[in-house]
Amino acid sequence: MDHNPRQGGFPYISPVWVDRNNASASRFFSMEKLNNVDIVLTSNKDLWSRCPVVETSNEFYRDIVINGEPLADSDHREQFRVRATPSVTKEAGADGLPAEDDNIDPDLAEGMGWFPGYAVDVETGQRLEIFWGENSLYDGRKIPFGPNMTDTFQVQGNGNDMIWNPSDMILDVVPSGFSLYNYVAGGQHFFYVTDRPYDAGEYLESRFEQRSNDSRIPVGLRDVVWAGFPLLTPGAELLSYADGIIPNDATIKLRVNNKFGVAEGTEDTNGYPTYRFSIDGKAAGDLDDVGIARALEMINVVPNPYYGFSSYEDSQFETNVKITNLPAKATVTIYSLDGKFIRKYERDETPTMLRGTGRPIGTRQISPALEWDLKNFRGIPVAGGVYLIHVEAPGLGERTLKWFGVQRQFDPSGL
Repeated sequence: MDHNPRQGGFPYISPVWVDRNNASASRFFSMEKLNNVDIVLTSNKDLWSRCPVVETSNEFYRDIVINGEPLADSDHREQFRVRATPSVTKEAGADGLPAEDDNIDPDLAEGMGWFPGYAVDVETGQRLEIFWGENSLYDGRKIPFGPNMTDTFQVQGNGNDMIWNPSDMILDVVPSGFSLYNYVAGGQHFFYVTDRPYDAGEYLESRFEQRSNDSRIPVGLRDVVWAGFPLLTPGAELLSYADGIIPNDATIKLRVNNKFGVAEGTEDTNGYPTYRFSIDGKAAGDLDDVGIARALEMINVVPNPYYGFSSYEDSQFETNVKITNLPAKATVTIYSLDGKFIRKYERDETPTMLRGTGRPIGTRQISPALEWDLKNFRGIPVAGGVYLIHVEAPGLGERTLKWFGVQRQFDPSGL
């Protein structure tokens, strides 16, 4: 982030802090701070993040004059100050807007809202502080214009409602004169992910509150690692605040290549992050009719067709294909295309107990496949052609596969 304006002083819109009277926040930033983050957008309000909602209109908006009046009055908050609005709850009031929070700490009574989701550091599992802002000058005001100033133009009004609701509008030409104000940019609902553990926005609010001095803003911004400039896809619509804003849950995955980090308090695992999960009460159940049909459908023979070799062979003296995804008990019978018997396998696999201690499981799982060496029941290689492989699985049913293979010429060079 940098406070410096573009060359020539041209105004611009950006998530960065634009304040020429203060030192740059960019000195706090390094590419080494970038981490791997998931930002989850969800309509489940139980998972929303409490956070400060900051003003995103930068100082260039203070230079805009419409019909002889400044766009931003003296009471308008500066960029990155918390919104000059009472803090709100996750619930909607009768007017559909967020209801005021009457039970919040008096020190947080202004500018606290909700981001419809959460951010997680995927390397450590730590939930992170996330906050957002909106440009409150897009407040739905009506601007008079025309020869007698009798016509009115209504400005987009999604920047002054304490709802994270970016629009798909990029440009909206205000008839009183072309300026930065025409670039709505979705209402400028920029969002920011920090590397701080989630604390419901209390620390960040103390950095961006109106009563703090300007030097606290860069202190708050130095914790920001990722910033977003959201716009909706043209024609897309969000849900109401009451319904949770997000029509379809989505995850934004931010990834970088970096060293695998270590965390304090995990000495038992050499400092590397650890995760714990449970599968209590979960077990494989009996297959229903749909599951049985799917199990039979998955039985296959590979490779098919076979052109003289397969990846299952270790030398020029081997010829192997595999019949895969077989149940533990099955009868596999191979016939030529004209119905002559070729080979039969009676499959009856049982799990094998493993010896020793410290193993993650106590039994070796059964193999889901059997190998056919392309020989008949007398050990003679079969000729190339089409073969039928019939699988009979007790309790499941039957399946017949067609297989085509071409034998290769015998190579005695390795003898």
